[in-house]
Amino acid sequence: MDDQNGEDRTSTLSPAGVVNALQAVDELFYVFTADGEFQYWNDALSRETGYADATIAAMDPVDFFVAEDRELITDAIDRALDEAYARVEATLQTKDGDRLSYEFSAVSFTDDSTELLAGVGRDITERKQREEELLINEYTIESALSGIAIANLDGELISVNPSFLELWGYETEDEVLGKSVTEFWKRPEEAAKVASSVEETGQWNGELLAVRKDNTTFHAQCSASTVTDNEGEPLALMSSFVDITARKKRERELQKQTEQLEEFASVVSHDLRNPLNVAMGRLRLAQDEYDGDHLTHVETALERMEAIIEDTLVLAQQGQKVGESELVQIQQIAHRSWEMVDTSTATLEVSDGFGIYADQGRLMHLFENLYRNSIEHGSSNPRSDTHADDVEHATDGVTVQVGRLDDAGFYVEDDGPGIPEEERTKVLEAGHSQSSEGTGFGLAIVNRIADAHGWTLSITDSKEGGARFEFVNVDLCDPNRTVDEPSQN
Repeated sequence: MDDQNGEDRTSTLSPAGVVNALQAVDELFYVFTADGEFQYWNDALSRETGYADATIAAMDPVDFFVAEDRELITDAIDRALDEAYARVEATLQTKDGDRLSYEFSAVSFTDDSTELLAGVGRDITERKQREEELLINEYTIESALSGIAIANLDGELISVNPSFLELWGYETEDEVLGKSVTEFWKRPEEAAKVASSVEETGQWNGELLAVRKDNTTFHAQCSASTVTDNEGEPLALMSSFVDITARKKRERELQKQTEQLEEFASVVSHDLRNPLNVAMGRLRLAQDEYDGDHLTHVETALERMEAIIEDTLVLAQQGQKVGESELVQIQQIAHRSWEMVDTSTATLEVSDGFGIYADQGRLMHLFENLYRNSIEHGSSNPRSDTHADDVEHATDGVTVQVGRLDDAGFYVEDDGPGIPEEERTKVLEAGHSQSSEGTGFGLAIVNRIADAHGWTLSITDSKEGGARFEFVNVDLCDPNRTVDEPSQN
């Protein structure tokens, strides 16, 4: 072959030199006949595939590939013979069963009337992995429910996914690409500060008020970060967005309800308790001078008013979220709470010893109110299916049992009359009571305490047909640990 100066470039390298050069390259090099008989291969082929030279000499070219790619290789060989050149990507399988992605290029030529193919194989495993990762990332971004946007370092949008367009009310990418990231927010100056913060610190999380195409607004939860190359140099800014307008509305409603309840509790505490104390004092004086059933009924009514006031205050306090929890042993707290209740002839059984993480004071309130509910209804209201001969036994005293729900939580149940299914939601509402003796706040307090801990409360039938209260999503602890042992959480 002559170069531009007319000099022969092959004359300076001997055939042995050419062979040595082919042996030195990392790529696979091989020559085989049109019938698939190998004539030459470099060391890289045996090194990468793991086959000995004697084995390679007896192999067919398609034997180096996974079964599903062999037809592909056969077609490529035929194409190279017909068209003098072919290129194909296929999966090479080594002697040990490893799979490697390779790209092969082959040319056909004739030597002493023998038709031959010479080819080079290049390992593209890493490239294929990168392509797969990019493809997965692309699919993930495209199918993500969150709005995703990518901006260049100048703060101009260069890519958005369909969810972003839907959130902001746009139909096509052309409507948003090239715009500044600050244009999509109610207060652009805040968005500019966010972009600066991401560039300086690498990430930012928070909430912003977004403006749609039609100028309506929504609250967005934003997570932004810097996209960097392998050397850590910033390439772009990437952000994800979720519409949290509904959540913000619920938070405002709950905050308003909490404030109203606290205000009501304050009124009850100060404006009603003081005159109630005066009435109780006057009643004591009247009872010293007079004797009669009327004053007894007055005393009962005043005591009931005092109980309602106390439960109202507890209800307002127990709804607040639990801050820090401590390890509490259920067996101990269940018995301590039992001692705080007028249990009469009722019986407590704690079937398991285990610990949970909770606010100890509120947990005691929870057990006390459940005990009172069971005793109040179980000791005076036998089940409708109780035979007459068994009524005396049924009304002697209710049995309350506390136990563990596998790894989910705990339960409190009794053998009383139970709670009808249609009443189970209502009994958790403040002021609802199945008994004329109750204030209607006990189970509402239980529900609020559970909610404050993040537990889920459900009511069902006990194995004896009574009421069963189940608490799940509870942070349980190993039953062998004690309160004084440190938490592993």
